[in-house]
Amino acid sequence: MNVDSTRADEFAHLIAYLRDARGFDAAPFTPGVLAARIDARVAATGADGYADYVDYLEVHPDEFRPLFDAILLNVTAFFRDPETFACLREVVLPGLLAGQRSGEPIRVWSAGCASGEECYSVAMLLADAIGLDDYGARVKIYATDVDEGQLAIARAATYPDERMADVPDALRARYFDREPGGWRAKNTLRRRVFFGRHDLRDDAPISRVDLLVCRNTLLYFNLDAQRRIAGRFRFALRDGGYLVLGRAETLRVGGHAFSTQDPASHVFVKDAGRDTATGPVGDRTRLAVVTLSEALRIETWSTGAARMLGIATDRALGRTLAEAGIDSEELGAALTRLVTGAASEADLDLDVQSPNGAPIRIHAVPIGGTPRRLVLVVQAAGGPTP
Repeated sequence: MNVDSTRADEFAHLIAYLRDARGFDAAPFTPGVLAARIDARVAATGADGYADYVDYLEVHPDEFRPLFDAILLNVTAFFRDPETFACLREVVLPGLLAGQRSGEPIRVWSAGCASGEECYSVAMLLADAIGLDDYGARVKIYATDVDEGQLAIARAATYPDERMADVPDALRARYFDREPGGWRAKNTLRRRVFFGRHDLRDDAPISRVDLLVCRNTLLYFNLDAQRRIAGRFRFALRDGGYLVLGRAETLRVGGHAFSTQDPASHVFVKDAGRDTATGPVGDRTRLAVVTLSEALRIETWSTGAARMLGIATDRALGRTLAEAGIDSEELGAALTRLVTGAASEADLDLDVQSPNGAPIRIHAVPIGGTPRRLVLVVQAAGGPTP
């Protein structure tokens, strides 16, 4: 075997390793460009070729971040990947709006929003689709990231001319004001975008989301973390909600929780049938999802929680499960062990009674450090395991 064929085989093995280890999809990249960007990291680490670089990655997992930064040229931009935003404009938003009643709220989560260009791009598409009056009355865009410095830039919403190059002139005139040295998003656009620090690995997901955009972020986590995050995305989305990933990412989640809407743009739809259960609570009752603070008080809850747990939306925040009507000493003790880290198990399943006496099963998953917060997935007893 000659040197070139050996190098080609080693490169193919490296790409397969990135796929198997991090779900990396090489399809959007031309081989020459991809090889050049990887070669830069091989040289930077001092590895002796691709085979040696695979060994280096196995021993130094922190190298995945600079590697994917190099591959993705990790600078966020307005309307990055025009094909994806064309799919959002022509397929996703029409489908989302067609499934809503007049005046119904529209909730969007931009996870890993960095300096804000992506969430403002989505905001402009939504404002154009429904008009500024409806946008101001109906839309909430939750934009999250772990980097406080990037979030500060996003909140300021001021971008130099070179960062605005990919914003069409009509949209720039409609949604931005000229300022010295750049452009600032108008209040009409910014006031419906809410920024906050959020760690996808540890923090509870935002709930009841219609559209979740998380592009080129999952690659930075190992497969176990990716699966956990994808599971949280499933809980965050409403039935029929849309998930948009980066074009280099594959979706790693168990079961058939999502259907592919557009394979080229990596747009997925949450399957409605996945989160239903049958039993005494109702023939097709949705799963209820509740997050608890480290003090075991209710922080967030899904719409199904009101029906299954009797959690009234006007007085749920800050209450305990017992105050919500689930008064089980066994459950309270188990959750206390789990939230303090005293329990050896990673999560737990318990059957209890709902406030109306129907049997329900509570699946609890800890998130964060110690003491930890909890995500509870509640279903009719006898239904499918989450």
